[in-house]
Amino acid sequence: SSGINAEYGDCDEEMEREEVFAHQEQTCPNRQVVCGTCRHSILVSEFHNHSKTCPQAIVSCEFCKQDMKRSQLAGHEKSCLQALVKCRHCAREMRRNDLLDHESSCTKNQVKTISCEECGVTIGRKKLANHLANKCQQRIVDCIECGEAVVLAEMKIHSKEQCENRLTNCDNCKKKVVFNDLETHKEKFCDYRLIRCRRCGDTIPYYKRKEHRCKQCPGRRRSDSDESYIGCRHRRCDLEVNRSFVEAHEEICIHRPVRCKTCGQQIPWFSRDYHEKFCDGEDDDFDNLIDQLIDSHHLQVPKYIESL
Repeated sequence: SSGINAEYGDCDEEMEREEVFAHQEQTCPNRQVVCGTCRHSILVSEFHNHSKTCPQAIVSCEFCKQDMKRSQLAGHEKSCLQALVKCRHCAREMRRNDLLDHESSCTKNQVKTISCEECGVTIGRKKLANHLANKCQQRIVDCIECGEAVVLAEMKIHSKEQCENRLTNCDNCKKKVVFNDLETHKEKFCDYRLIRCRRCGDTIPYYKRKEHRCKQCPGRRRSDSDESYIGCRHRRCDLEVNRSFVEAHEEICIHRPVRCKTCGQQIPWFSRDYHEKFCDGEDDDFDNLIDQLIDSHHLQVPKYIESL
């Protein structure tokens, strides 16, 4: 066959049609891959550069060697006590942890009050250390919910609009849900999520499943609304029996399992003759074969007689 361009517009490389799928899955430079750290989909050609900038990757502060997410590093370095900074009076370089003590005794510092470089507040020089550690509204703090480094003055906005672990309302059921779990909640746990009835195929809200099953479903069973009846526990048996007689029924149920004397496999009672006719002593997956034969009408399931 003639060469064609890869489908879906992934790249312009030409190849045989039958090679397109393998190319897209394994070698196409424009295929999407998932970062194992942040779980974002990116082009494989950009993966190397992404690994150097991934915001969720764990990196170490070059000053104190503490490990943290890359997204937290910039904020941490602004307040890291081991970072190198310069005295604004004498320009001497030192650790931030030593700066406040130095400035209070620096021979070139003639000022009794000082402006906080972070928030601009004018404060006594001796009170600056306590201000930066406990009162400055521009100091960097960690969000108690997600661990992100945030400027204190912006924490309210972060908590309400940006934090991945903030509580938010589900649009459907109105329950409080962690924002990062919202999509999973809507898909798997929300009472208003849509599910498909296994008996009639209708799509219904999850919270209405019992009402649908007991009153509305065309395929509803007597045991759904009448607790005195119960379904037979044997696979493929749809018969519903009064609870007083269910044990007696299951003992003679045509779907009850019996063991083949040749291969030792458990098989439905009604299929024993068919199974023994073809059994070669191997423990094959006969149960699935029975389903296939019934679906293709090659094997008929006998009907119950009235006395059952």
